[in-house]
Amino acid sequence: MHEVLILGVDCATDPRRTGLARARLGRAGLVLEAAALGEDADSNRAHLVDCMDGAERLVLALDAPLGWPRDLGLALASHRAGDPIAAPADLLFRRETDRDLHRRLGKMPLEVGADRIARTARAALELLDALRREGGRALPVACVGEDLAAHRSVAVEVYPAATALVRGWPARGYKRADQRPVRERLLECLTEEMRLACDTDPLLEHPDVLDAALAALGGADFARGACRPPADPELAAVESHIWVRRESTEGPGRG
Repeated sequence: MHEVLILGVDCATDPRRTGLARARLGRAGLVLEAAALGEDADSNRAHLVDCMDGAERLVLALDAPLGWPRDLGLALASHRAGDPIAAPADLLFRRETDRDLHRRLGKMPLEVGADRIARTARAALELLDALRREGGRALPVACVGEDLAAHRSVAVEVYPAATALVRGWPARGYKRADQRPVRERLLECLTEEMRLACDTDPLLEHPDVLDAALAALGGADFARGACRPPADPELAAVESHIWVRRESTEGPGRG
C-alpha cells in the first residue's frame, strides 16, 4: 500500500493543551513516531507544517467539530432578536453525524451548536486554515471515503472516544488526573493496533496526548477505507462527518 503520513491533533482553545501525534501507515503497519503536548500556537503550527513537508499522502485527523448544524445556519441567517425559531432543538444544535454516532455507539458528542466545544471548533478551523496557507496544501475536509485517493492530502474529523468505543476499549474516565491506570490500559490497547516507536510517558501523563494518538488511529482507519462514509455527502460538506471505523458486524471497507 502507499505510505500515508497521519497527523493526529487533539484540538483545544489553549495551544498548551493541544495534543500532537505523528504516525505513519505503510507496509509495516501503523507506527506512532512521536506524541507530545503542544506549546504555543506558532510552535504548534510550525511543528505540523514541518511534519507535512515532503509527505506524498497525508491525513490530518482533527479531534474537533469542523462544521455546524445546517439548520442552525439557515435559522440564524435571517433571525431577528425576539423572533421564534421553528426548527426543533435537536436539528439546531446537533449534526446528522452526531445523531448517527449516537445511534451506532450510544455516544453523543458535545453539541457544537450549543456548547463551549464551539470555541474549540473555531480554533481547529483557524489551525486548519493556517496549515493550508503555510503548508501549501488544499487539505479539503473529507466528505466521501475516496477523498484521500482523489486529493492525496485531506483533513478528517475524528472522535477519539468513538475510535476507542467501537473497538471495545475504555472510552470514559481516562482524562482525570487520578485515572492513570485507565490510561495505562488504553495504552495497552493501542499497542494492539500500532507500534509505539516513541516515548510513551506523555501518553500516560497527558490525556490530550493520548487523545492525539487515538485521533491518529482514527485517521488510519479512514486511510484504510475502514470507516462508514456519510449517507449524505452534500450534508457532510456543510456539517462535516465524524469518521469512525465500521462495527465488526459490518462488511470491510474498500481501499
